[in-house]
Amino acid sequence: MKKIAKRVLLITMCCILLIPCLAGCAQKGKTFMELDGEKMSVNTYMLFLSRVKGTLASSANFGASALRDSFWDTVMSSDGVTTYNDHYTQMVLDSAKTYLAASYLFEKEGLKLDDATKKEIESAMDTLVSSDGEGSKTALNSKLAEFGANYAVLKDAYEIEAKIAALNEHLYGENGSKISANVIEEYYQNTYVKFKHVFLYTYAIIYETDDNGDEIYYTSDGRIAYDTDRNQKTDANGDPVKDKNGDIIYVKRDGSIAYDTESGERKAALDDKGYAMTREYTTDELRELSDMAQIIMESAVEGDEKIFDSLVEKYNEDAGMDEYSGGYYLTKDTAYDSPEVLEALFEMSEGEIRQVRSDYGIHIVMKYKLDEGGYAKSGNAAFFVDSDGNYLFMNDLQTQLLGARLSSYVAQIEIKEELIEGVDMKSVGANYNY
Repeated sequence: MKKIAKRVLLITMCCILLIPCLAGCAQKGKTFMELDGEKMSVNTYMLFLSRVKGTLASSANFGASALRDSFWDTVMSSDGVTTYNDHYTQMVLDSAKTYLAASYLFEKEGLKLDDATKKEIESAMDTLVSSDGEGSKTALNSKLAEFGANYAVLKDAYEIEAKIAALNEHLYGENGSKISANVIEEYYQNTYVKFKHVFLYTYAIIYETDDNGDEIYYTSDGRIAYDTDRNQKTDANGDPVKDKNGDIIYVKRDGSIAYDTESGERKAALDDKGYAMTREYTTDELRELSDMAQIIMESAVEGDEKIFDSLVEKYNEDAGMDEYSGGYYLTKDTAYDSPEVLEALFEMSEGEIRQVRSDYGIHIVMKYKLDEGGYAKSGNAAFFVDSDGNYLFMNDLQTQLLGARLSSYVAQIEIKEELIEGVDMKSVGANYNY
């Protein structure tokens, strides 16, 4: 979910600051990691750390709390021992090793960055000097110093990223075109789960009502849907009464509006923020719903997908199941609305049925057998294919394959641990832009 990046001595800020800083700044410019002549400096490692810190400090993740030392000193609940600082610092260090190994393999394979890529990097750096440094490399360096970097370090980072992209394409083809169908199938089988569920809401949507308190039904184009088999509403002269859209109003015997409840659709009432209004089920409604869930559970048969399909068709309230009648496909990292369901699925065996409660309601879930080549079926495109027609999982698959390819090189990397002592997530600035 995040990003990361290489080299050179930070001099400018050391000169600007006090003389005692010189020793520390010089040390930050030293090589701390090496693989058969391919090197990485402490500066580059700090840039990596700052990028991840910026990502974690964004509103999409931990927000402003990730800017406080107390956050990084907090022990993670996953093991009760490791702090956030320890976890993410180690994560970045592992990524840095992979970057160094990839740079080494790039050279070993005899690859070179093409002129177009070099020109693109130069152009990006020139743009930064112009926009962020107002035409001055020194001014840009002043901004980069917070992240242990300068112009040369950042340019090296861009070059490393370009090398890894080129190495990936060399090994696996554009968008993974060189990866065999067998490898893709194995990744799909090992990474995804398929399921269907009978979903029952534990709250009710509050719909728009008229002056009598009756729910309003609308046509697909937003007009009032009337039951034309009823009587027309007439005025004192016996002429039909029309609504604001010019449509004749139909009424019941008691004078209330006669809506077409068969083909018409209701609209949710919205609150001041534009969100659909809801109400929690009453105790009696919840008891009735629990009884219904129990009946469904007793009717289902583990491993029998046909029986479960029939239960979905009969009882399910999740409209998505109508759209994706072949089932949902998720990975552990999928941003699914009900994480409780996702967690349960990766605990369940194929054919198992489990009742799961979420903030939205009751899910009676069955884990289906993954269909061979499910990722390539047109009906499943929403789960596997992006707007450009490429597989959504291809980057992850290539990362996995490249990681396995690089593992033997990573094991050979020599690290001078003393040079990065105290260099961690807590110590670097949050880098949002570089």
